[in-house]
Amino acid sequence: MEYENVIRKMVEKCALEGAKKASGCSLMGVLMPMYLYYKESTAQEHGELKLMNELDMPVPAEFILACKEALQLDVPYTSYFCWVKSRVGRLPVLCNKLLCAV
Repeated sequence: MEYENVIRKMVEKCALEGAKKASGCSLMGVLMPMYLYYKESTAQEHGELKLMNELDMPVPAEFILACKEALQLDVPYTSYFCWVKSRVGRLPVLCNKLLCAV
C-alpha cells in the first residue's frame, strides 16, 4: 500500500469516527469542540489519528495533541475530512514507509 493511500485512509477513518461522535453528542445535547490527536508510527504499525472531546478524557498516553486549534461545531460533518487532512501535513511520521512496501 502506498504511503499516500495509508495517510488518506487514516484521515478518512478519523473524519468518519469524528463525525459519528459529534452527531451522537449533539443528539444528547452535548456540544463541544473536538481536538485532533495522533499516535506516531512504530516499526510494526502505522500511526493513528483521532478526534477527541472532553468526554474522551483522559487521552490515552500514546496520543499527542496535533494542534491547539479545535474542530468547532460550525464545521459540517461533510467537511471533517478536509479539516483533518489540512492538519496532517505538519505532523511527525504517521506512516511507516517500510510497511507500505509489504
